[in-house]
Amino acid sequence: MNLRLVVVACLGLSSMALPASADPAPATSPVVLVASGNGVESFGETVVLAMPLKNGGHFGFVLNIPTEKTVADLFPDEDASRHLTARVDIGGSAFTSALFALVVDPATDIEGLRRVSPQFSVALGSDEVDSVIARQPDKTRYFLGLLAWSPDSLEQQVKAGAWTVLMPDARIVLSAQPATLWRRLSQGSALRNAMLTIDTIVE
Repeated sequence: MNLRLVVVACLGLSSMALPASADPAPATSPVVLVASGNGVESFGETVVLAMPLKNGGHFGFVLNIPTEKTVADLFPDEDASRHLTARVDIGGSAFTSALFALVVDPATDIEGLRRVSPQFSVALGSDEVDSVIARQPDKTRYFLGLLAWSPDSLEQQVKAGAWTVLMPDARIVLSAQPATLWRRLSQGSALRNAMLTIDTIVE
């Protein structure tokens, strides 16, 4: 079976949760997570886009581990990707051989994308990723691998203080300088302006 189909089956991504309200919260909406260095668990200097699943779990992509490789470098034998010079980043420790695409404001003629907010969609299957490469290579980030949380585990990490939760702004998600993203988001003024209180995030 195609590896990306295994991802869809394992995570239940065919029935993803859509945002239930305008207030970002891990349980209902995509959020950006900035590792705080606090709490029992430590996630280093990590920034993550996390997206909810209907079963209470989450999946997402690390936003600040760039590589020097392009899509063409990694997939030179595939027609759709052999000329694409967009960078591929490390998305997480699960399914690390699979290429995924995160698309901002996707074109309406790209079939099969899974919309996770009014602004973002993800391409998980190989046909979907190929369609994104062919039709909307810009405003898109490409990742090898992803992260996954079991039901309710992300909320517990937030309650324990492991993450600061921010709005999933496209300027963060599509940052041209991902290697310095954690440092910039962790600076006091930027964090205060973007941060949501724990009472807003977790009921």
